[in-house]
Amino acid sequence: MRSYVLTHREDDDAIEGLIKRGNSDSPKYLFSQTEEKVGK
Repeated sequence: MRSYVLTHREDDDAIEGLIKRGNSDSPKYLFSQTEEKVGK
């Protein structure tokens, strides 16, 4: 799919699908909420 998106950069649906699919091997980062972010 990545190669398709690289050759069809105008295909917004394909780009969105690639982004939503993600990569299960990518590291996951968890961020705790701070008080200043909770209130905003």
